[in-house]
Amino acid sequence: MKILIPAAIATMFALQACNGNNNSSTDSKMMTDTTMKMPEHNDAKMDGTGKMEMDNELMKSMRSSMDKMKAVKMNGDFDAEFGGIMIEHHQGAIEMANIELKSGTDQTMKTLAQNIITAQTEEITKFKTLLAAHKENIVKGEHPELMEAMNGMDAKMKENKMTGNTDKDFAMMMKVHHQGAIEMAKGELGDGKNYEFKKLAQHIIEEQNKEVIQFDNFLTKMK
Repeated sequence: MKILIPAAIATMFALQACNGNNNSSTDSKMMTDTTMKMPEHNDAKMDGTGKMEMDNELMKSMRSSMDKMKAVKMNGDFDAEFGGIMIEHHQGAIEMANIELKSGTDQTMKTLAQNIITAQTEEITKFKTLLAAHKENIVKGEHPELMEAMNGMDAKMKENKMTGNTDKDFAMMMKVHHQGAIEMAKGELGDGKNYEFKKLAQHIIEEQNKEVIQFDNFLTKMK
């Protein structure tokens, strides 16, 4: 016994089959286009929703460093304040440099990161030695330079758009980080009283200005 399918029903099945093929083709094309447009980042990864999530180890390290700097006791002894803040500031730079060594790929940035670790570890030791021998010297009057430099550095950091490329992000953040150190060191030269602290401040200005130029040159090449 033959079962006859009415022409209208047969036509409906045929149209559905065609639409299914077209949808499959369209979906395939959309997936291909999306894949082709996906940005290339050496630290990029996907989150649970399928959105692009950039590695933010550097930013986390910077936030932690800022919190520790702001926790340093501010009592009017500019030399002690400068020394305490710079220890935390340098430690933050060392942590970011270690992230560059671990995840970066550019040899110029990795070499600069290692230089930062070596130099700033030595300077932390010098600051600790100076603070251990320091006699409190509270100076009356307002001296907001250190806090202004920290707040300025914090604001500039927030303006940076993380790219997910460790080398580029490291250069961008360390440039701002160094500029903050330079501003604080200038404050020490102006309001500090201890010769050894002031001498170390001058050294920081000279050395970190050189490194800022290196970061600038690298970022120019990355454009």
